[in-house]
Amino acid sequence: MNNAYHSQRDNVILPSSTCNTTACVNALAAINIQPAWHIDGQQDEDILTRYLTTEDAKRYLESVRPDLKGLQPRLFSECLEWAVNILQGATICKRKLITYKEMIDLIKQDDCVIAIGGLFTGSGGHYVCAVNIIDIPGGTSKIVCIDSWGDWSTGYKDKDGYMVKYNPEEFRRLTWGKYNTHPALIFKSI
Repeated sequence: MNNAYHSQRDNVILPSSTCNTTACVNALAAINIQPAWHIDGQQDEDILTRYLTTEDAKRYLESVRPDLKGLQPRLFSECLEWAVNILQGATICKRKLITYKEMIDLIKQDDCVIAIGGLFTGSGGHYVCAVNIIDIPGGTSKIVCIDSWGDWSTGYKDKDGYMVKYNPEEFRRLTWGKYNTHPALIFKSI
């Protein structure tokens, strides 16, 4: 697993609200895929965010979700999936409604990362990457995440969100809440 951590805090474009595009770039790094859209001197997540403001992105959103016409494509997982795959030139991201158990089964695979939104920041929504689940001595487990805003378990006082370990019950509450399925972006190396 690549240890290139991307914090959204230093994004040039909308640093306080680009957790979704930053999570996509962190997911790619976690499965050792270099974004095909990389340009030296620019952040990959800023390029992805910028692409999601294009007329093509707006047309795509309107084609898949006419009820969302006029809203920002970068806010919707359907558009994140589309933009990552278009810019990468390959299908490496798949949007799917999954159960919590499906997420656990997927992140146990070496080449799979889940980008998923939840109520981590308390300000509406926040994307993190679930990369693994580990067993802790004493019979407990932790979900290992890449969180572009920092470490949720410290109230984001710790701004390093690389490979933070979250309590599975809290993670489930913050992401699935009372629902059985949740939209997720599944990143898998090809």
